[in-house]
Amino acid sequence: MDAAYAAALDAATSATQQQQQQQQQALEPSHLLLRQPIHFLKIDVEGFELQALESAAGLFEQGLIEHAVLEFGPPNRWDGSVADSANLTQTQKRAQTTAHAKQLLHRATSAWNMDIYLLPAIGWERTIKWMIAKGISFNPAAATDDDHKIVHRLRAWDFDHQPLDNDEFERELIGKNQLVTELIPLREDLIDEYMDILESIGEMYLWFAKRDGNPAVLANVEV
Repeated sequence: MDAAYAAALDAATSATQQQQQQQQQALEPSHLLLRQPIHFLKIDVEGFELQALESAAGLFEQGLIEHAVLEFGPPNRWDGSVADSANLTQTQKRAQTTAHAKQLLHRATSAWNMDIYLLPAIGWERTIKWMIAKGISFNPAAATDDDHKIVHRLRAWDFDHQPLDNDEFERELIGKNQLVTELIPLREDLIDEYMDILESIGEMYLWFAKRDGNPAVLANVEV
């Protein structure tokens, strides 16, 4: 690894959250950043998701991001992002990052005007079982205690009325009965408890969807 790059990486991971925000503001003036809306933001930073969300906070607060998807948890993936981590116990690091994650998700649902959805990953089945055990149901008409009470299904639909391209993606959708993805809403009242058990749940994906964004994206969701 190049010495200069290694030094920069070490400085980035050892800086406090406040120092990181100050550095970001100094390097990227808000009048340059907060201009163009972003329809879809994919965050892939391998353990630095909390810092990435903090750095994008201005964009979220200005309503410029309509959708964002990122890997989230389990908390052990964030151990290396904690400032002064060498002097903290594992319990202290996990408590710090879990508290930070809760704070960010609550900001997303309140100040950023986002709905949060869980997307399939390693912890998908454990998430469903946890919600069923808590008696959560998004579909009161469902007669059984299975994923029909929990899981939503987003299906593709012909929103532009253009001829099909008949490409690989469209053929896959046809084979899956137009299923784009399964998803589960993460209600605000469940955030804290879900974050507390995320280590046992495992890796998940989160989808932030702006509540007043383009309604076409979520127009064909089934419960």
